[in-house]
Amino acid sequence: AKTVICVSEFTQQRMFAAGVQPRASQIIPNGADQTEFTLLPAEWVERVRDEWGLTDARVLITVGNVTERKGQEVVIRALPQVLEHVPNTCYLIVGLPTKQQEYEELARELGVARQVRFLGRVDQETLVGLLNVADVFVMTSRHTSAGDFEGYGIAVVEAALCGKPAVVSNNSGLVEAVADGKTGIAVPQNDPVATAQAIVSLLTDKFKWVYLFRDARQRALNEQTWAIRAM
Repeated sequence: AKTVICVSEFTQQRMFAAGVQPRASQIIPNGADQTEFTLLPAEWVERVRDEWGLTDARVLITVGNVTERKGQEVVIRALPQVLEHVPNTCYLIVGLPTKQQEYEELARELGVARQVRFLGRVDQETLVGLLNVADVFVMTSRHTSAGDFEGYGIAVVEAALCGKPAVVSNNSGLVEAVADGKTGIAVPQNDPVATAQAIVSLLTDKFKWVYLFRDARQRALNEQTWAIRAM
């Protein structure tokens, strides 16, 4: 290959660390489609809330295959601490239910089963509705023992286009999908306590949430759409 294109600086550095030294390399981050992922009218959002029984809930959402790498387990472990501060929190897990049974059992053990909903794979229209209903997007991905890791964070950008700030794990490509402290919050991997603290800070500080809501969407529109990436 004349050039190797990486989706993030983190991915590029991992490539170099693995001993791959191409003649040239370039970073072109992933993007998202702003025509598909967008803010819905308030009446649509309220309708979605009613349909899913989320009228009075503060909503967290993760989108991705339910696996060790995507880190839904970390959020479930953080929930008891979150619920101490925000008792009406509900966690929606969207994606292929690979480890659903295992994580359902964990939720029962922690006493948060009623606050965790596994929705499986959903169509695009449903996903956009759920992202609009959510208060915070959470993706606490982590490195696996097999060496897998999160190269970027397309789902983070899709959520940002729907106006959602994100809590993401550091030491991964996810931190390049957010501006830490401005459009989201980066936390250490495998750290339920830090994850809970970041979530609570967004759910309880309305000014902070509105600030990140605005900047997450604006940055996504200005820098992170496919239209911009492909110029």
